Amino acid sequence: MLVIPIEGKISWQNPPIVTILLIVINCFVFFGLQSGDDAIEANAFDFYFDSGLAGIEEEAYTEWLELRGEKLPVPGPPDLGADRSAYFYYVMISDDEYMSQLKSGSVITPADEQYAKWTALNLDFKKKLRRSFTERYSTTPAEHRPITFLTSMFLHGSVGHLLGNMIFLWIVGCVLEMGVGRLAYLAGYLCLGVFSDLVYWSVNLGSHIPCLGASGAISGLMGAMAVLYGMTRINVFLSTGFYFNYVKVPALFLLYFWVGKEFFSEYLGDPSNTAYMAHAGGLLGGALCGIAYKQIMGKKAKEFFEEQEPDETPELMEQAKTAIGSLEFSKARRPLEAVLEAKPNNLEALKLLFLVEKSQPENPSIHKTAARLLAALGGDSAAVADVYREYTAAVKRPALPAGLHLRLVKALARQGLLKEAEKIVGAFLRQKPDEPGVASALSALGHAYKSRGMDEKAAKCFRILERKYPRSQEAVLARSNAKT
Repeated sequence: MLVIPIEGKISWQNPPIVTILLIVINCFVFFGLQSGDDAIEANAFDFYFDSGLAGIEEEAYTEWLELRGEKLPVPGPPDLGADRSAYFYYVMISDDEYMSQLKSGSVITPADEQYAKWTALNLDFKKKLRRSFTERYSTTPAEHRPITFLTSMFLHGSVGHLLGNMIFLWIVGCVLEMGVGRLAYLAGYLCLGVFSDLVYWSVNLGSHIPCLGASGAISGLMGAMAVLYGMTRINVFLSTGFYFNYVKVPALFLLYFWVGKEFFSEYLGDPSNTAYMAHAGGLLGGALCGIAYKQIMGKKAKEFFEEQEPDETPELMEQAKTAIGSLEFSKARRPLEAVLEAKPNNLEALKLLFLVEKSQPENPSIHKTAARLLAALGGDSAAVADVYREYTAAVKRPALPAGLHLRLVKALARQGLLKEAEKIVGAFLRQKPDEPGVASALSALGHAYKSRGMDEKAAKCFRILERKYPRSQEAVLARSNAKT
C-alpha cells in the first residue's frame, strides 16, 4: 500500500533552495561519484566466483551449517534468479553469526590447508570491492565506520531507488523547509539521516549487508511533518495497486500508519534488503523533532502547519453594509457582532455597530458599544470627540466606564470642546470625587483653559486641584509651575 502526503505551501518567490540543493547533491553523487561502481563491483565478484574463493567459502559454510544441524535455506530472493553462487553468497553474508565467526578466524582456521589461499584471495576480493565508492561509504553495521552514518544517506543503489526517494524528498521537504526555515530544515535532515542509520546499526550490529539511501532522513521529515500538522486534515494519495484515490486524513494518523507498517515489514513481512528499522527510526526521530519544534516555536509553528479557520470577516462585513444601506439596521447587528467576536478591535465593525446602535438609542447596548469604540480610537482626539458628541446626542444619560469617561476629558479639551470636558469633570467632582483619574482630568482641563487665554477658569481648576487633591502629582506639578 502506498500512502503519500500531498500538502504544500510552496512560493517560488521564496523557493525551497535547500531541498533543491539536496536533490542536486544526491543526483551528483549517484550519476557522478557512483557512476563506475557497477563495473567495479562486477569485476570484484567475477574475481570472487572465478578465483575459487566462492568455492572455499561455500564449502566452509555448508560444513558449519551441518555441524549445527541446519541446511541452506531455500528458495532464494527472486531477484537473484537461478544463479546458485550469487544466492549462496547472499545467504552467507545475511547470516550474522556465521560472518562474525568467519571474520574472527573461527571457521577457516590457520590449521586448515585452505587457510593461506583463502586469506590471500579474501584480501584481494576486499581490495577490489573497496574501489567502489558505494562500498566505501555505505553503512555496514559490522564494520563500525562512523563516517558512513553521514555519507550513506547520499548514496543510492539504482535509478529507481534514487527517483523514488527524490520524489518523496521534494513532496515533504518543500513543505518543511518553508515551515521551519532553511537552517533548521537542513540540520534536521542531516541529524535525522544519521539518527536513522544509528537505529538500523543498533538493531543489526552484526550485519554485513550495506545500508544506503536517503529514505531514513526522508522518513524523519515525514515523521516531523505528521507531528507538525497534528490533527489538521491533509491531502493524501492512496494506492493499493488496483485502487487509488485522494483522501483527507489527520496528519498524525499517518505517523501511526507509517511506523506500524515499518515494524510489520521488519518482523512479520517477507525477507527483504529494505532497511525498515532505519525508516522506523527516522519516523520516530522526526516525530520527536516535530514535538520539540512546536514547543519552541509555538505560535509560528501553529500558524504555518495547523489548519486555520477561514476568515469570514469580508463576507460578514458585506452583509452588514448591505443591511445598513437598506436601512435594515437590525439585520446588520448579527454579522457585526460575529466579526467583533472573532476580531474585538476591528475598528470598521465597531463604527458600523455604533451606527446601528444610534438607530435604537433606547437599547442599553449602545453604552457598551460606544465605550468599545472610544477605547479603540485611542489617541485620535478628533475621532474620539466626534463619537462622544454623537453618543451624548443619542442618549439621555451617558453611562460610560468612569476611567474611560475621565480619559475623554483630554481628547475633548484638545479639540476645544471645553464645555463638554467641564461638564464631565464637574459631574465627577460632585458625585465621585475620589475616582482615580479626576485629578488628572482637572489638570488637563486647567491647562486647556490656560492655553486658550482663559486664565480665570484655569486658575479655578488649579485651586480646586490644590484644595481637593493636594498630594496628587498634578497638584505638585501645578505648584512647581506657579513658583517658576
